[in-house]
Amino acid sequence: MNKRINVTHLKMSIRSSIFSCVKLGGVFSSRFCAVPHSYRAGYKFNIRYYSSKNKSDISYDGTIGSLAYSPSSETEKSLSDDIESVELIYDKYSPNEPSYKNPIIFLHGLFGSKVNNRAVSKQLVKLLDRDVYCIDLRNHGESPHINRHDYPSMSKDVENFILENEIIDPILIGHSMGAKVAMSVCLRKPKLPSMLISVDNAPIDLTGNTKGFGKFVMYIRQLQKITRDKSLRTLKDCDSILAEVEPELVSLCQ
Repeated sequence: MNKRINVTHLKMSIRSSIFSCVKLGGVFSSRFCAVPHSYRAGYKFNIRYYSSKNKSDISYDGTIGSLAYSPSSETEKSLSDDIESVELIYDKYSPNEPSYKNPIIFLHGLFGSKVNNRAVSKQLVKLLDRDVYCIDLRNHGESPHINRHDYPSMSKDVENFILENEIIDPILIGHSMGAKVAMSVCLRKPKLPSMLISVDNAPIDLTGNTKGFGKFVMYIRQLQKITRDKSLRTLKDCDSILAEVEPELVSLCQ
């Protein structure tokens, strides 16, 4: 019972924080911020609100592993418009009366889909009286699947989605992988969105060690082994593959 109450309180707090950020204007992040500016400390989960009314003031410190930090030739490729894009599938939630307020676009995380943000979108439509779009990023949900899967290409898809649907000054809310897609959009086309809300991600390099994303890659490789090995018959067989990278967690589940 207590767990259920805590989860409810958590959802309410997150919803309240997003509501406050959109009302205040600026950039929000639950960890770090992609666009560091003067801030006001938030009051929940150490949230900070960053405000930048002048989009031309947006700067970046060149953190290693980010879209903005790379040799000039690679940066050119990352910022290029000559990237094959796909048409993204989306759901749209709107208030009863037409609204001219900045619409919200939700970008889900890895292995997620537009359905992940359906419940919170309906709530935000009521609270903020504006359109909310939930999209399936490429290679996810109902959107087309294509060989290329990186942040410049996913960013290009979102940019085209905004332009083709004539969405003016949208607020981008991205979670995890979706947060980095949103940050990429801001780096590639800083005048396209009006705000960035980065949830549970930041422009830092997490790929160079055995923790964080580096460990996550190992999990994916083990899952690939499981899907390719036709001799596996039981969950115990699959657990033995996963135990190669996480023996302690597997033993706890048995």
